[in-house]
Amino acid sequence: MKNARNQGFFRGFAASLLLAMCATTTSHARAGENTTLDVMTFNIRGDFNQGQPTDDPRSWLVNGQTDRKDLVIEIIRDAGPDILGVQEAFRNQVDDLSAAFPEYAFYGVGREDGVAAGEHSGIFYRSDRFELVESDTFWLSNTPDVAGSIFPGAATVRIASWVVLNDTQTDSPLFVLNTHWDHVSQEAREHGANVIRHHLDGLPADLPVIVMGDLNVNEDNAAYQVVLGADAERPLHDAFRTVFPVRGIQEGTFNAFSGASFGARIDHVLHTDAWTATSAAIIRTAFDDRYASDHYPVTVSLTAVPEPAAGTLGIGAAAAVSTRRSKKPAD
Repeated sequence: MKNARNQGFFRGFAASLLLAMCATTTSHARAGENTTLDVMTFNIRGDFNQGQPTDDPRSWLVNGQTDRKDLVIEIIRDAGPDILGVQEAFRNQVDDLSAAFPEYAFYGVGREDGVAAGEHSGIFYRSDRFELVESDTFWLSNTPDVAGSIFPGAATVRIASWVVLNDTQTDSPLFVLNTHWDHVSQEAREHGANVIRHHLDGLPADLPVIVMGDLNVNEDNAAYQVVLGADAERPLHDAFRTVFPVRGIQEGTFNAFSGASFGARIDHVLHTDAWTATSAAIIRTAFDDRYASDHYPVTVSLTAVPEPAAGTLGIGAAAAVSTRRSKKPAD
């Protein structure tokens, strides 16, 4: 980032985090020993009908059928994540999920205005376990602090929302970022990856980090490699790939409401050395041949590493296989 305005933005970002953390906790900023964290990333498919029911079974609210809203809620309830990142969530969808899950708190803003307009890449977290320390959103543009700004050539406005949470089980903080990259422009994806990587590089060195979202790329893509940061001081690790080190041909997470599984993941959960991934799954639940979204959610379980680990994490010992099951919608 050579732009002076962006450089100042990044410095201010890092400084505000340090102040917030110092004011909140004096403990060492590592995940606690023997601590497990269940994380889910889920593109829930936007409600483009703005809360109005239609006859299309892919709508959030459906005339004469179980609402797709309820299918999404059932999948989340079955998984029971500690932290949930949602993409393509419009404000009415956020409100519906918040009503369904009062045990979760939420942070997120609309990408169009930084308040409520447009898609949210928001974060739900269990309020009985986590306390919010700090939160904010930046735009994956040339002016990341300008709400609604768009990178030239991108199909639409793109954001990354983040929180610093204090885990009350361990009295230690963690940083969680959720994002949704552009589906058209590779240049925009690479730019967004660089913006996020700059933010990560400015974090305190011992602050555990989770990055998740619909990245619209597979593991071979240059933008994915940038955010992974293999040569950075604080690289990220792909939780799913740690658990399943051999790539399969049935790892697709975009299904177009068809139930397809062929292809590569474009929905990811990444993390620093504070944890090792011990299980992971692509949730392919079907409800009488209906699907909750055009994406399958990805879930992972992360177990805290007692001491800072060097290099690449090992393979999780209790890998959970990807699931496909059929069920009727709950009443």
